[in-house]
Amino acid sequence: MLHHPESLYLGARVDSLVKLKAYQEVDVSVVGMNPGQGRLTGMMGSLQVQMADGTVFNVGSGFTDQQRQRPPEKGQTIVVRYNGVTDKGIPRFARFIREKVAL
Repeated sequence: MLHHPESLYLGARVDSLVKLKAYQEVDVSVVGMNPGQGRLTGMMGSLQVQMADGTVFNVGSGFTDQQRQRPPEKGQTIVVRYNGVTDKGIPRFARFIREKVAL
């Protein structure tokens, strides 16, 4: 938690106290797609992606409905943000940030 040094304690949400969460970003390759369920029926539910070290996991957060209707294709590179890894080395709370554009 970051707080303004001159602020007084208040037992409520205030602008002088901010939570800082560390995160990592990684480029991953799309290897598959999982269909959506419920509200997302007929659209992409999540993408199956692979890191450079071979770790495979699913990313289902961070997409707009428009992106879910036209998801990144197999082999395309996307950027994923996550907060640490599990004991098995899988990114924790992975979410889609953007498609990687080849220069």
